[in-house]
Amino acid sequence: MAWIKPEGGYFWLFEKVKVGDKWKTRSQTTGIPSTPQGKLAAEKFCADYNMDKALVKKGLPPVNKIAAQQTGWWATTKDVILRHINVDMPVASTRIKSLIVLRDFETIIRPQDMTLQEFKTMSVADRYKEARLMGLPGRPRKGGVAQRPVSRATLRVEMSYLSTLFKKAVEMSDRTGLEKNPFFGMKLWGRLERRLPKYLPLETIAMMIQECGERYGEDFRMMAEFFFFSGGRLGEVRLISAPDINLKMNTITFFGKGSKERTIPILWQPLREKLLALLPQRKAGPLFRRTDGSPLPVRTIQSRFESASKALGIHCHPHKMRHSIATHLLASGKASVADVQQFLGHESLATTGIYTHAIKGQGMVGAVPLPMPPQVMLEAALQAPSKTPSKGALQGDF
Repeated sequence: MAWIKPEGGYFWLFEKVKVGDKWKTRSQTTGIPSTPQGKLAAEKFCADYNMDKALVKKGLPPVNKIAAQQTGWWATTKDVILRHINVDMPVASTRIKSLIVLRDFETIIRPQDMTLQEFKTMSVADRYKEARLMGLPGRPRKGGVAQRPVSRATLRVEMSYLSTLFKKAVEMSDRTGLEKNPFFGMKLWGRLERRLPKYLPLETIAMMIQECGERYGEDFRMMAEFFFFSGGRLGEVRLISAPDINLKMNTITFFGKGSKERTIPILWQPLREKLLALLPQRKAGPLFRRTDGSPLPVRTIQSRFESASKALGIHCHPHKMRHSIATHLLASGKASVADVQQFLGHESLATTGIYTHAIKGQGMVGAVPLPMPPQVMLEAALQAPSKTPSKGALQGDF
């Protein structure tokens, strides 16, 4: 039996299929928007699909024709695009992003309300670009609909997705009637400048760690310390477990992006002492866990950081801890760019090199070494923190 589930702005059809001796879940998009009105159509789609499967299983011809919910040239074109997403995109995140972009395209351009000739004569790419830069279509938010203009980098990615989707539609022009990809060769901007990573000064980080501990207990305080001193990504830190920590060698092993492994030193002695006390109690499973033993959800970690930082009048998320330790290590003069590259697990030295620009561009001391290593400065700040961050501290000055 198949079932439906909303994902990426559309209803998806899921069913269990037997592959060899194992059962696997197969999914495909219905092309029906995940709205209250669309739910009824999706439920009918699912019922018709199950009926057809049952008839075919009995050797009878299907009686329910599973067709597009719309009519006209766009129904055919959309069907081609959805089949391309279902069949040719094995990575789930790519499929979901494609569906979200396609949904926004339909909302802005509304090809379902025009003829093929009208679509061909319209400057589709320019119209889409202008609408997205204005913040259309709006996203539902508390108290109404928010229109948030997208960045140039985000728009470039969206246009790339649309170009790929319409490339398939053009390849099947005998069905769609499209001879030209409206997004092919669309020139946006030249090389985009990389945004400088934002960091927090040590005094503010110390206050953030204390606030996390006061609000959510010693375990979460330790997690906040772990984020800073390990430079780990959210997905790495939340899944860290006892076998990944070697206290004899004083190291932590992360399995990062692309399942790449990296081993880093434990920079702060008090953190090592806390791990020494905690590890015997948590030999199996994640180090930072819920009461049922499962890892803390991503959104829980993010919301706790949001609440703690809001109470201090600052903006801090787990990844900003990673930016901060990298910036302070370079500014202290105790680590080279290559050292920090290995510490963060960057594939390219150029990615790490942007932190040197942050040092100069955001008012840090640059080539002048800090009076002591970051971990020593933080320890001093933790011992006697100021509850109200200074103006300079919030701006990243010393």
